[in-house]
Amino acid sequence: MQAESGPVAAGRSATFEVIWSFKVGAGPEGLQFGRVNSLLLVAAHDGVIELWDYQEKKRVGVLTTGPRLTAVRLINDDKTLVAFHEDGRLTLWDLYHRKVERRIGQPSSRVAGFDADAVHNVAAICMKEKPSTIHLVDLMTGSSLGSLDGQVDNPEVWFSRDGKFLYKIAGIFDEAWKSAVERWSVTAKEQMPEVIVANGAATCFAANNDNSVFAVGTQDGSVYLTRANTGAQPMRLPRANNWEVEITDVSFSRDGKWLAACTTWFKSHLAIWSVKTGKLVMSRSPEVENVVYTALTWSPKDDLLAVGRSKGGVEVLRIKEGKE
Repeated sequence: MQAESGPVAAGRSATFEVIWSFKVGAGPEGLQFGRVNSLLLVAAHDGVIELWDYQEKKRVGVLTTGPRLTAVRLINDDKTLVAFHEDGRLTLWDLYHRKVERRIGQPSSRVAGFDADAVHNVAAICMKEKPSTIHLVDLMTGSSLGSLDGQVDNPEVWFSRDGKFLYKIAGIFDEAWKSAVERWSVTAKEQMPEVIVANGAATCFAANNDNSVFAVGTQDGSVYLTRANTGAQPMRLPRANNWEVEITDVSFSRDGKWLAACTTWFKSHLAIWSVKTGKLVMSRSPEVENVVYTALTWSPKDDLLAVGRSKGGVEVLRIKEGKE
């Protein structure tokens, strides 16, 4: 990784082309590829989840979940879908039989954020409290697995891909505003040292597969990479088209080679960087006026990136890598 002002090392080049686009009922709030099948979930804010086979390029099912959705996750080897509702409830669907398995929780204004670990089938539910409390729930039984105490009331929470760690963004006030990541060992239920991840107010977070590199987007349109556990300063990546609007999503490819980010405000952009070199390899905006990007997700083989668009659209981009 190279800082914005530093040299760019040699590395793989790549091109990204749109190979498929399709319409859905409403602007996607969440996207997720299946880990063991060819499923692509498209969750709309109106509570409808569309199931698409991205290899066959056709819709294979529709689930109507009820109150507005804020996130969807696949667990249990893609056999179960978890829908997180704005009112704090969870709905678990049996995807094979297309029926509800169970509902967890009651409507509550105290629930703020959610994520699910597909490796261990565990949910993290973040509460609106000071200090913040994160409740852990076994999704296969609905039973409590205890709780973690945080220092900040930021509502967003993220599992690492291996399910071993949990992350939250925290702000630090000093001579210059900085952002840090709170983190916990889930198995030990112990809080670990914070890591400074950005100069400025961070808005979204991602960790790579082995949790060695963190990425955050900020309110001023910057994207930073930080090597965890080294004490190194965050490195700002080259800006795409002089972004000056809030980054709303960042996502590592599973092999850690690529980082994608998007903005959803009036000047919406999608950008992809090489993590090895820090080089910006792609930047684009919707070709239709008043359409913005809403969500990102990588396929299990890292050859596809699905991008949600407002007004009910999804684009699937294919990656073509060049030579060293």
